[in-house]
Amino acid sequence: MKTVQPYLIFPGTCREALAFYCACLEGQIAEMQTYREAPIEFPADSDSRIFNSVFRAGDLQFMASDCLPDQELPAGANFSLFVTFSDEQEQLRAFESLSGAGRF
Repeated sequence: MKTVQPYLIFPGTCREALAFYCACLEGQIAEMQTYREAPIEFPADSDSRIFNSVFRAGDLQFMASDCLPDQELPAGANFSLFVTFSDEQEQLRAFESLSGAGRF
């Protein structure tokens, strides 16, 4: 089984955006991890930024994070699709296919 979720990227305002969505959509932050809590090291000035989060409101679910402080986040580039697979072989096959000719 494959699922596709929107993934929103913020310029350091992810925590505030999620609080806004919680209030407006009557949802909740199901998961939240800062860069400090991430499994890899990042510059200290990014510690309080959000590394990864999951927002849920009923059937609605999306993921969100902040970019690193030194990364530029041009308008229109703050969105991606996050695809998950239940089968590792299918994930590898899709990755290989997409990375070969998936750039348009």
